[in-house]
Amino acid sequence: MKRKCISTMVFAALVGTYLDIVFTSIGLYAFPIRPLPEIFNVNIAFTLAGLPIMTAIFLYFIEKCRGFGKGLFILFSGLLMAVVEKLAESFGIFSTAAIGAIFIRSLARFFFYLP
Repeated sequence: MKRKCISTMVFAALVGTYLDIVFTSIGLYAFPIRPLPEIFNVNIAFTLAGLPIMTAIFLYFIEKCRGFGKGLFILFSGLLMAVVEKLAESFGIFSTAAIGAIFIRSLARFFFYLP
């Protein structure tokens, strides 16, 4: 279990970091408060420490759940993360763009290399 957990934690950190880089570069969201802002445009403390720790906690609890409890735990985790995201926005740690037109324009720019 430990080997699987460690590989999953590393994978979560890598995927989270790369997705943060992509989404901040297309302007979907930003991290106003972050360590080493002159070097990184993403919050590396969250992606390299927060994500692996939260992944380990999630894996621990999901392993303890059985049957219907796993689905409820996944639903609860998703709802909790939505609340945590809104709290992070209110504290100024995380900011999102207006999702509508900016999201469509950013996706078109990313996939079709439009100016």
